[in-house]
Amino acid sequence: MTASGVEYLNEWVSENMPPLPITGDVLIRALAQKLRDDAAAAGFSIADLEIENSQVEQFMRETIMHLTEQGTPED
Repeated sequence: MTASGVEYLNEWVSENMPPLPITGDVLIRALAQKLRDDAAAAGFSIADLEIENSQVEQFMRETIMHLTEQGTPED
């Protein structure tokens, strides 16, 4: 992934992830669609971010798990 792609994803997650804990597939699907839409508006495709389009929801779940793990830096 390009440095600009990494920076975009980091900023997007910090600005768009709601307060924890997050549960529910509806919210995850909504966040995944928001990422797709926002990335496109910023000039990135999901492929540019090295996420398979079919894996965006899984990316959201993994990001949520990473953010909620005790003692894990939020990076």
